[in-house]
Amino acid sequence: MMAELRIRVNDDLVLDAGRVAEHAEGGQIWRIVHPPRQTMFEQILAYLERQPAVTDWPGIHLGEEAIAAVAVTLRWGSYLAVLLDSGKPRWAAAQREDIGRISDAEMARMNIEASAALAGWLAIMRADYHHYLQLMWTAHRHLPMPRKTVRRDKAYGMLLHLADPEYGQQVAAAGLGARHDHGQSLRAAAEAQPLRLLANALIHTCWRNGPVESIHAGALAVLPLGQRRLAPAEERLLVRTTAERLASGLWGASTLAMEQSARTWPERVLPYGLPPVAPTGWTLTESTRALRLYGAEPT
Repeated sequence: MMAELRIRVNDDLVLDAGRVAEHAEGGQIWRIVHPPRQTMFEQILAYLERQPAVTDWPGIHLGEEAIAAVAVTLRWGSYLAVLLDSGKPRWAAAQREDIGRISDAEMARMNIEASAALAGWLAIMRADYHHYLQLMWTAHRHLPMPRKTVRRDKAYGMLLHLADPEYGQQVAAAGLGARHDHGQSLRAAAEAQPLRLLANALIHTCWRNGPVESIHAGALAVLPLGQRRLAPAEERLLVRTTAERLASGLWGASTLAMEQSARTWPERVLPYGLPPVAPTGWTLTESTRALRLYGAEPT
């Protein structure tokens, strides 16, 4: 039997988050969560494109831009929307601090979807900045979020500094010199998927290495899909923290996009492929992924 995952965003938009099927293997029940045919980000983007053009935006405000990006790529544009679905009852076991409320497979799908979405979002920024601003303000107005703006977390200013041509080249030279065995593959990745390399760094630094880790960590449990596992206060914390950090990353990305120099686009993003901002082993090509959840759906 196949059950559909549907997430209501507002009166005009219901997201297809995939389908769930139970599967028996070795005497154990698993739930296979198949991703939607159209990614959640693609659904969000199509919805934004259908809305009337914004003609009265109040200029570029980094805090609002960061909130819009989190809304489009993570809060609504990824599997996180399933875990934050306010239309579901709260899971009673969510009160227990010893239980990990996000499985490894779920975390992987969120990371992949958020990064692929951010790469797509930044591609719009780079190709047509005016259209990007239109979509940004449309998202800010139409996608529900627990807050409308943030202050940039200056502790994550590295994400902006890496966009400086001189500093970025110094970091790349030093990093590749210390990791000469890794340099060739990193350069190839930057040539093949520059925006995804950048997006992986931003999602890794702003989202994955944030407060979500304390929700993810803990003992294995049978995790429900029909109940909300994260509290509203946790949603507010995740959104605020990610957006505060991402503000520096968006500023850096726009700086790279508007740079007037002989540096190629892969050369500009190359510093973001190095520690401490770059993740290890993240895909550069997947936009979503099926996942397995242990046990039958709890009642």
